[in-house]
Amino acid sequence: MSLSIFEDFPLKDLTTYKTGGNARYFASPATEEEVLEYVAFAKKTELPLIVIGGGSNVLIADGLLSACVMSSLLLNTLDILDETDNYITFNVGAGVATKDLLTFCLEHSITGAEFLTGIPGTLGGALWGNAGAQGESLVSVFQSAKVITKNNMVREIPRNDLSFSYRKLIWREEPVCVLSMILSMQKVDIECVREKIAHFASCKKGQPLGAKTAGCVFKNPDGGLSAGKLIDQIGGKILKVGGAEVCQCHANFIENKNSATSTDIYNLANLIRQKIQGTFGITLEYEIKFIGQF
Repeated sequence: MSLSIFEDFPLKDLTTYKTGGNARYFASPATEEEVLEYVAFAKKTELPLIVIGGGSNVLIADGLLSACVMSSLLLNTLDILDETDNYITFNVGAGVATKDLLTFCLEHSITGAEFLTGIPGTLGGALWGNAGAQGESLVSVFQSAKVITKNNMVREIPRNDLSFSYRKLIWREEPVCVLSMILSMQKVDIECVREKIAHFASCKKGQPLGAKTAGCVFKNPDGGLSAGKLIDQIGGKILKVGGAEVCQCHANFIENKNSATSTDIYNLANLIRQKIQGTFGITLEYEIKFIGQF
């Protein structure tokens, strides 16, 4: 076996919350072959396989996570496939950071990814959650994804075989993991790209960039309502549990303020959800993903 597999591996430093326990097994494959090797290993252990990218938008439970955890960060290739006067098509690994894709777009004067400004994580996570901002999302530039299926086969899934909705991607048959994806974007004047990046950056000014958060905790409810404003209306900014606190600059963020545990963060999120349900009769849907037992 060429891939290094670790036991009882600490995960907290792989997440933006900086919380969570240890994985029973952990690996960080750099090639398609190594991913296939680890998927086969996980199947033999009969433990679930969990993929982590940039560690944003997730909360990992405290204690031992009885799973095979895989980091996608080394699946970070970015290759141009086709280029014309007006368009560029490229293959991007699931582990490519959103900020690195933005840098690539700026260097090549292409538009379509500016909405990722200020959104942490990797392209793999952005695809699974159909990441977006201000009405724009990854679906507008996505062409296909190379995935590993549950029977450990590599397949190319075209866009027409997928369904995209608000912060959600629906697969006909959910794969084990995404290896890479093909994106196609339009060439424009570089100043247009800079202006759009500046616009999306200004939209993030009220968010706690750089703090120990995982992004928005809840999806915005239907009907144009804002989860953050609803939390504000119940006095949510004074709420805290252990070392976890509601962010003062944006109520839809929970911050690891003082050595919080994942349990602290989960309990605070659940408290907020209960108060919103009791006050407005609205059940907030989580945007962050919970990994492990809570």
